[in-house]
Amino acid sequence: MVKQTIQIFSRVKPTKAKIGLYEIDEDDSGSPRLTFTVPKDLAVGLVNNKKENYKFRFQRVFDQKTKQEEVFEHVGQPVVDNVLSGYNGTIFAYGQTGSGKTFTITGGPEKYADRGIIPRTLSYIFQQFEQNPDYVYTCHISYLEIYNESGYDLLDPKHESSKLEDLPKVHLMEDSDQNIHLKNLSTHQANNEEEALNLLFLGDTNRMIAETPMNQASTRSHCIFTIHVSSRQAVGASIRRSKLHLVDLAGSERVAKTGVAGTLLAEAKYINLSLHFLEQVIVTLSEKGRSHIPYRNSMMTSVLRDSLGGNCMTTMIATCSAEKKNIDINHIPEYNLNMRFTGKAVIITGSNSGIGKATALLFAREGASVLIHGRSLETIEETVKECKDVGGKDAKFPFVQGYVANDDVIMKIKDTALNTFGKIDILVNNAGAGNVLNLSTGTMQNFQETVNVLLRAPVQLSQVCLPELKQTQGNIVNMSSIFGIRPNDLVSFYCIAKAGLNMFTKCAALEFGALGVRVNALCPGCVPTPIYKKSGFTEELTEAFYNANRRIAPIGKNGNVEETAKMIAFIASDDASMMNGECIVLDGGTSLCGLDSKAIEDATK
Repeated sequence: MVKQTIQIFSRVKPTKAKIGLYEIDEDDSGSPRLTFTVPKDLAVGLVNNKKENYKFRFQRVFDQKTKQEEVFEHVGQPVVDNVLSGYNGTIFAYGQTGSGKTFTITGGPEKYADRGIIPRTLSYIFQQFEQNPDYVYTCHISYLEIYNESGYDLLDPKHESSKLEDLPKVHLMEDSDQNIHLKNLSTHQANNEEEALNLLFLGDTNRMIAETPMNQASTRSHCIFTIHVSSRQAVGASIRRSKLHLVDLAGSERVAKTGVAGTLLAEAKYINLSLHFLEQVIVTLSEKGRSHIPYRNSMMTSVLRDSLGGNCMTTMIATCSAEKKNIDINHIPEYNLNMRFTGKAVIITGSNSGIGKATALLFAREGASVLIHGRSLETIEETVKECKDVGGKDAKFPFVQGYVANDDVIMKIKDTALNTFGKIDILVNNAGAGNVLNLSTGTMQNFQETVNVLLRAPVQLSQVCLPELKQTQGNIVNMSSIFGIRPNDLVSFYCIAKAGLNMFTKCAALEFGALGVRVNALCPGCVPTPIYKKSGFTEELTEAFYNANRRIAPIGKNGNVEETAKMIAFIASDDASMMNGECIVLDGGTSLCGLDSKAIEDATK
């Protein structure tokens, strides 16, 4: 059995001169620790308003002097041993472009000693075959390239002489047992190390590579080299099958830093989005009690589904470069997904509490200037202060107090943003309103008040901000609800307004999209916020609502404002540049099951 299924290593890219920007030591528990120092005066066009030292723990940290042989001994060999014992495994290298991933996984072409993990794995596997005469082994190899979320067979003989668009694409197919099969991906038997290496070299020759400002030979695709091993005892009939995925991920990169455009820009967006989905899977696997793992979000995670988690052995080696030109605080995890919004101007209505406040703080931490809006001056001022505490020194946080359904307040929000920021990049229509009223108990005045805040105000504010959003090629995120998709007889007015907001999102996406402005909606489920109390929910009813959702949701829990804010930020970021007109459900599966007054009533018993 596999004793430890997930291991994480780090490797500092070898350089000609010793660099003093990092240190390797041990923490108080004796675990290896890598510390990076980012001086505040680092002269690479970088403003560091935060702390200077960042500490990370790993199973092992490989210094610049570490040889390829030692890396394989600690990273590759344990996984290969488990594969030979019948368990699936995955080894992948992750890091920003130019940090040494391909060198670590594949190796350098000049010296035999520079062989990377893949060629050393092939050599080790065939050595083990020879040393175990009691078993009969067979080895098959496939080599998949995922470029712009489309799969291609790197071992297709037509690859070298054909244009990419003329090559057959690899398609995912799922059988009745939910096993993934890859149509148009060939597998080749390798009878010895030489044949296996020839397949590796053929695939590497066909990879998508381009020069970028950060890397003269930047791999623009994710490549999965898979070794399929079958074994049976010489005197037995049962066959044991396993496979090892060796993954060379395309380098993550900040588009603003690399300055790429055209095809390279499109590639970067696909690369970053697929890496985001891989991150989601790994984070979910690390959380106990999560029954649903989002493997299907991308081709890469779908392919790796049976080799991540469970009793499979997964090893990641995080590569990093200590050269000054590569030191980027935007790639440090504590900077919350790469400071995506540095220099951006954001309007968030209803940002003085709940989801809106969490979103404002997240944007502030990631470098944005944010206009804060709400009705309570006290909570507005608290939010502004907290944003200033976590935001950059050049960020600005003006505020507007008032009822968002008021025409004058709408215009004041826009004018204040323009006078302070000079532009508008992102509009988050988040201001909320609700009441415990349905069609039987509510009045038309109640209905009008609900619609004014939840539908009329987002439409009006989006219209008046459109000229500025068009100039910046910005985007709009509307905060909707699962109750805009699935009705609830307790809050019918709210459901009707949110359903209208969803349709506005789609209509606006059609019209505004042609102008370069994306429009999307987020539909969260039960997220405990002050809105319930403000909407007339009694304490008992609020608790019943929370409990009912926990019982019904397949994952057995309610949402939270921080997680919801992260999804808003993702939708608003360049990583979601292909997303337009979507009403994205974030409810843990509650909308699949239903949450009506009967379910809430049962929760009080």
